[in-house]
Amino acid sequence: GHTAGDRLLVVVSERLRAFASDTVSIARLGGDEFGILARSPGDDSGVLDLGERICATLRDPFAEFSATVSVSASVGFALFPQAGRTREQLFERADYAMYHGKQRRRGCPVVFDPCHEAEIRNNSVTERCLRAADLEAELSVHFQPVFDAARNRPIAFEALARWTSPELGPVAPNIFIAVAERSDLVTRITPTLLRKALAAAKIW
Repeated sequence: GHTAGDRLLVVVSERLRAFASDTVSIARLGGDEFGILARSPGDDSGVLDLGERICATLRDPFAEFSATVSVSASVGFALFPQAGRTREQLFERADYAMYHGKQRRRGCPVVFDPCHEAEIRNNSVTERCLRAADLEAELSVHFQPVFDAARNRPIAFEALARWTSPELGPVAPNIFIAVAERSDLVTRITPTLLRKALAAAKIW
């Protein structure tokens, strides 16, 4: 519940406070996100070491509750001036590095890399096309059967989202769904897909 969640944020904050120093500032940004500002952190290995120590600290179970509570943290870093020269650029690129880590290396620190820049541009184009899309016409649902091996027959179907954009062509689900989840677009896509899945089930 919310009370336990609030208490968890408090004890997480207490663990993070141990990393604060004259060169490292830590603040809660909102929800379960925290920001780290490390001055003169050195090269990639220096910030990765800091990130790994933070992740390791938060992986240790929390004994402050009636049941064992375990969490993991993903950390994204953006180095000045390589990743950006303004606070906005650095914040956005650190956020992207964190999201990249959640997708590919959950529970680990990631430093923003130049190759991420191309991903950001591609995601921007995908988001623009998705916002302008005629969802009823462009989205479709494919059904993948779930088999009972003992009886050798399907017992359920998993509904899989597919999007064919007039501008981009077929877009892989792991790309457009990730873009939708990072924006408000997922709240538009979900009802459309659910409606299509229910319409197909009604025909069955």
